[in-house]
Amino acid sequence: MGAERAHPADRGAGASPAANPAHWPPFWRDLLRRTPPRPALLWTYPGLGFDLDGHADAAHRDFLRRLLGDMAMPKGSHAFWPFDRQGPDADGPTPPESVDAAHFFDGVAVLKPDTVLLLTGTPPPGLGLDHLRPLQPALVGGRRFVLMPHVDRLVHEQGQYVKLITFLKALLGPRG
Repeated sequence: MGAERAHPADRGAGASPAANPAHWPPFWRDLLRRTPPRPALLWTYPGLGFDLDGHADAAHRDFLRRLLGDMAMPKGSHAFWPFDRQGPDADGPTPPESVDAAHFFDGVAVLKPDTVLLLTGTPPPGLGLDHLRPLQPALVGGRRFVLMPHVDRLVHEQGQYVKLITFLKALLGPRG
């Protein structure tokens, strides 16, 4: 009792066998091989693992293509890393049992993004990020995390999309 547990994001990659990509399950190892190292922005949302596992939701794909184009950042500036492997649940938020916090935070530690953007609307259960508030950057394990509107809301509400682009450009500041 009384002993505080460290947040998974506070441990560095390689701190445990699970944090070593050589020991990861094939899905995570293969995804890491396809993911640009040291991205400026690491994006995640419910069902991303399902989208990346060959079951891409067309609306998500089209939205992300548009978003990345509008951000106009160099190739390799963006990466996608899931916190779950299941598809989206039409009846509600991501169930805690589908969250894979260990591989999510191990991936963040290995990829070393400047900013992790959670397009989840609310903090995903099971990640220990309940303190995050919408559009308020917070440091977690030495990385900037930002809770954004849910990806499906951004897909379907043009006004939310415009606000997102404006917020991201202000967050990132001028690039030289």
